[in-house]
Amino acid sequence: MENRFTARDFLMMTLSVATIVVVLLVWVNFDRKWDRMVRIDENIARQQEQISRLRTVFETLEHQIEEAVVRIESIEWPEVGTRQVDPNGPIGNGEARNGTGAQTGTGETRVEPSDRGTRPRVTPRQAHSHDRLRRVRRMEGYREGETLTQVMHMTVGKLTPLVATDAYQSEIEGWVIESLADRDPETLEWSPLIAESWDISEDGLVYTFRMRRDVRFSDGSPLTARDVVYTYDLIMNPRIDTPRSRSYYERFESVTALDDFTVEFRLRDYYFLAFQFAAGMGILSEKYYSQFTEEEFNQSRGLLFGSGPYRLAVDPEDWRPGRQRIELVRNDLYWGPRPTFDRVVWREILEDTARSIAFTNRETDVHAPLPREFVRTKDSRSVREIANVFEFDSPTAGYRYIGWNFNDRDGNPGRFNDRRVRQAMTMLINRQEMADRINYGLATVSAGPFHFMGPQANPDIRPWPHDVERARRLLEEAGYTRGRDGILVDAEGRPFRFSLSTASGSPVGEEQALYIRDALAQVGIDMRVDLLEWSTLLSRINERNFDAIMLGWTGGIETDPNQIFHSSQIEDGGSNAISYSNPDLDALIEQARATVDENERMKVWHKVHAILHEDQPYTFLTHPKTAVFINRRVQNVEKLRVGLTPRQEWFIDAGATP
Repeated sequence: MENRFTARDFLMMTLSVATIVVVLLVWVNFDRKWDRMVRIDENIARQQEQISRLRTVFETLEHQIEEAVVRIESIEWPEVGTRQVDPNGPIGNGEARNGTGAQTGTGETRVEPSDRGTRPRVTPRQAHSHDRLRRVRRMEGYREGETLTQVMHMTVGKLTPLVATDAYQSEIEGWVIESLADRDPETLEWSPLIAESWDISEDGLVYTFRMRRDVRFSDGSPLTARDVVYTYDLIMNPRIDTPRSRSYYERFESVTALDDFTVEFRLRDYYFLAFQFAAGMGILSEKYYSQFTEEEFNQSRGLLFGSGPYRLAVDPEDWRPGRQRIELVRNDLYWGPRPTFDRVVWREILEDTARSIAFTNRETDVHAPLPREFVRTKDSRSVREIANVFEFDSPTAGYRYIGWNFNDRDGNPGRFNDRRVRQAMTMLINRQEMADRINYGLATVSAGPFHFMGPQANPDIRPWPHDVERARRLLEEAGYTRGRDGILVDAEGRPFRFSLSTASGSPVGEEQALYIRDALAQVGIDMRVDLLEWSTLLSRINERNFDAIMLGWTGGIETDPNQIFHSSQIEDGGSNAISYSNPDLDALIEQARATVDENERMKVWHKVHAILHEDQPYTFLTHPKTAVFINRRVQNVEKLRVGLTPRQEWFIDAGATP
């Protein structure tokens, strides 16, 4: 049978060719559209970069104009013509008289419109927190971009503000959530941030903040006085797990929105840190956080959301701990100057060797090595080639301590309820040897909760000495004797055994714990080292399920020990986890908090220091030194009064190599 090319075959072939042509035309059209989309994306990227550069130029010009105005206003303008002045007249006693006869009591001359011989004196504008960043942007070698990579020594379990408790979370929060004002790291004076200005009543009990109108949260919603009130109400809500924060705001009577951009803080009575906690309160978005119930807020992990220059790289509701890194990205809707870095990353590297390798390989920009490594390598060529080295004491360094639980695991008074026992425990530990041997000299023996460089420290108090014999006598007075197995026993024959709980993953901490164990064993005390993962340790502390803990507290220029040592902070998850109570101390803390005069307040703090020294609710171990390596590509890192330049002001040198 012959194969014939029929009409049907022709039709099928025609349809096939047509289909192929259509497909080719569609493909070509799609390819052209794709090229156009790529070009559009490239144009948008270039425009965004140009906008960013123009924004930087405008901000720089704005700041230069403001500085020029301030300089012009400070010029003594020559007068056209002359005036006679009575040398014995009011000018000599602080008042002034101008050509029209009007007087002021300010020592300045009020200029009437007809008085053309002088220029009115204008009070220079108050420095703004963003002024520092604007100056950084004009530094030689400055550029935006790159990623700042830092390291955490532990796994952060929570990023949600208020209910998170560790120092790493607080550091990360500072990049995302802002406050009404901020402290200048050099002068330590308060500078406007979200607030434009503020008034303080003569009795110091009312603070009125006038807020900027252009501040936006990272979703574009406006930040108003209602958000400030909402944040305060959230802190004071007893159903929110934030007893630590609540203890600082208990003296506030109310926080009120006078209008959309004016908020008033009113105190019941004077509190020396009230302005700090009003101006420095991280402001939360009512729109965002009110969608969660109290229980959801308490149980949440990553609800970190704010108006700051950065935001979480993932949806806050999707963030979970244990991902080995926490990443922030630039907030493109930020109301202030563009921040220096595109991204800020914290890598969770728990092993010290791995942290060192990562820094040496230039995978991280900041490295706080173990004391041994720091001392041995800080002057080496391999370190100096890639890093700048910083080593210094700071009054904000905080302290490391052992907290003795006054109660046993059943909540009854325990062995550490006896002051003689606590004093003996302190004197059995050679803290100077620990500072020299384990910390390689990068720590100073502590005499209490107040740093020796700060004004709160009582200059007459010296650390308890290492005195084993005196410690033995105190233990004998408390009723302890040697048992047959060499372990101390109390009057009822119960052996002196306990566990010291501390965080795992820190070789220095573990070495210190073992050193303390061996020191106590010499007199017959059987101590077990209980190394716990960070979140487990925090749970034990909140449940009061420990014998003794070894941890650290951060510090400040002037701190409030109420949170840690006042008896009111024992219950409801407060920071007085050891259940220490001394009515005399409580009264002094309350007196100091209400004392306006700084010199008088310091005298009261010195009495507080003396009681804590005598009672030894903690064995105050050491104040650490700052010892850190920072990659040389990171610029604008300098030692200031209380630490290094804020990391938000660092940048990557335009000529640096990775």
